[in-house]
Amino acid sequence: MTVAEGDNYEGDLLKIVLTSDLNYWKENKDNWLTVCNLIDENTNLLKQTDTTHEIIKGWFDSYKEFKNVC
Repeated sequence: MTVAEGDNYEGDLLKIVLTSDLNYWKENKDNWLTVCNLIDENTNLLKQTDTTHEIIKGWFDSYKEFKNVC
């Protein structure tokens, strides 16, 4: 899995998706489920990404909240 990069740091696009408007995800549960499945299927790859522990922790902390949307 390739982690998309933005202007700030590796994986910032992932973080933005996970912290975006929760109302969108509530109204678009199919898209929410797609994101959840992608992260669940690639958890080990995300954990092995060559970046700081702090950034990886931020992804998974955000994902924990994201998963509670629906």
